[in-house]
Amino acid sequence: MAVLEPLDMTDQELGGGATYNSANPFRIAPRYKRFCGGILTDQAGTVNLQLRTATNATFRTLQTFARVANTPATWDFVWPWGGETRVQIVNGATPQTDLIMEAWGSP
Repeated sequence: MAVLEPLDMTDQELGGGATYNSANPFRIAPRYKRFCGGILTDQAGTVNLQLRTATNATFRTLQTFARVANTPATWDFVWPWGGETRVQIVNGATPQTDLIMEAWGSP
């Protein structure tokens, strides 16, 4: 059984059109090969899984999925690259009153 290690967690409610970025981007490789997580919010929006490499300081979005209000969503993404990754949550127009997101790494 793979060991999961928490990498990021938030319950910060976002205002209309607001964005959350992981406060401390976390290094995935070589320790982890999978980047997993889950999110539940009461408003629609978007989740971007992002990566930056040692040679590029800009985060690039590698996977995007829409959040549906009051519907849990999960991801399990294999990262074949080194570098740092983060979760970016972009809220829709309506302010949230409920948000929970957790992300973790797995070998």
